[in-house]
Amino acid sequence: KVRRLKRLSPATVAEFARQLSVLLATGLSEPQAIETIAARDGTGALCKACTTTAAGLSEGLTLQQAMHRSGAFPKAVIAIFRAPAAEAAKRTQIYYEQEFYLRGRLRAAFFHPGILLGLAVITLFLILGGILPGFFALFSAEELPWFTVILASLSDLLQRYWPVVLPAVLLCAIAVGVLFCVPLFGRYTQKIALYLPSVGKKLRIVETG
Repeated sequence: KVRRLKRLSPATVAEFARQLSVLLATGLSEPQAIETIAARDGTGALCKACTTTAAGLSEGLTLQQAMHRSGAFPKAVIAIFRAPAAEAAKRTQIYYEQEFYLRGRLRAAFFHPGILLGLAVITLFLILGGILPGFFALFSAEELPWFTVILASLSDLLQRYWPVVLPAVLLCAIAVGVLFCVPLFGRYTQKIALYLPSVGKKLRIVETG
């Protein structure tokens, strides 16, 4: 029984597809191309994946079957390799190039709103903790609107417990960032991204491709 390998990263799969496309275009056979990629990688994850795949080819499996048995390649890529190897490698290379480009645009789309949100939070803390307390002291003897009373309470809370509030806010921000890296929550954020203006339309094209 062949031990299934750890799944390759998208960047590694893209590099595999690029090298395979070039090597097949030079006239090498599929086993020769796979073995060449393994030799170039040395002892890395791609080398192990290619070695296992080459072993499957030597046993008479098709390239798609050998890639599936290794466990190192994503299901979407394995499905693409139903086509002839040279065509499949080229399609996989184009797929990942488009995906990396759109992911970069997506990160850029979230970067500026994130900066603005961070500045807004900092500004809110400065106003509540530094400016409003002096303002409220001037009108402490008068009856204030309910909304102003809420702001005064928040300001007082921040002044009293800022050593606790600030780290709590920072930890919440870090927790949200970590959750986005978890596959389960990452899938939800990707679904949301599919409906973003401009970027979402192109992302849907890549996902369905």
